[in-house]
Amino acid sequence: MKQFAKKSLVLFIALFFTAALSAKTPKYIFYCIGDGMSFAHVMATQLFYENGNYEDGNESLVFLDFPVRSAIRTYANNSLITCSAAAGTALATGHKTNLAHIGIGPDKQPLTSVAKQLRDKGYAIGIITSGQLDDATPAAFYAGQMRNDTYQIGKEGADSQFDFLAGSTLMKPFNRRDPSQPYIYDYYRQKGYTVCRGPEGYNSQKNADKILLVDTDTTLKKWLPYVIEREPGKLGLEFMVQAGIEKLYKKKNKKGFFM
Repeated sequence: MKQFAKKSLVLFIALFFTAALSAKTPKYIFYCIGDGMSFAHVMATQLFYENGNYEDGNESLVFLDFPVRSAIRTYANNSLITCSAAAGTALATGHKTNLAHIGIGPDKQPLTSVAKQLRDKGYAIGIITSGQLDDATPAAFYAGQMRNDTYQIGKEGADSQFDFLAGSTLMKPFNRRDPSQPYIYDYYRQKGYTVCRGPEGYNSQKNADKILLVDTDTTLKKWLPYVIEREPGKLGLEFMVQAGIEKLYKKKNKKGFFM
């Protein structure tokens, strides 16, 4: 896990999902998404590892050594230049949609993500991002909204009943258009989630049934700091992935997990 986190450009992990290499159904599924990462970014980084002034010498990106490779095109239904909402929906559901549509088709009808399909088949589900949990790409796995309806997207995260959600923060904890609506973190608690802030918060409440893990400071940060900028002991992608594996693996009543 440390090797993967060190050597890839992945900015947030939703999961690595592929057709099974054999007839046997996979038990533990990781679907990794690099936000905005194309072939050019991958090859530039690979060339750096092979030829650049890299302290560990001649190395390779881990995922380029996977036994199977494929390619997909995530341009939007109504534009050759996509956005995170349309691209995330394509990645999560297998369907193209219009710009700014999250988890819904061009007709605004709901699409079912692979995460929801596996949840309904008895898998434990985790969504992890180094950004905001209600941002477009992670939201495509649980929500069905227009991108600007951020508060409702956040509520659908709780409604999903996914087992483990982790990220920097939630963008819109209050519904400014309807102040009678609940504070978003209270809504998660109402839906059975334990809200953990930072590694210390998780470690003290890791036995909770369903967990929402966010940064200690949820008011200022859109993205968690990069590794080279992060203070020791602060929340980061590596910790969230390890915590997610620990949490989802303990769901012994499940068929496996999807992260």
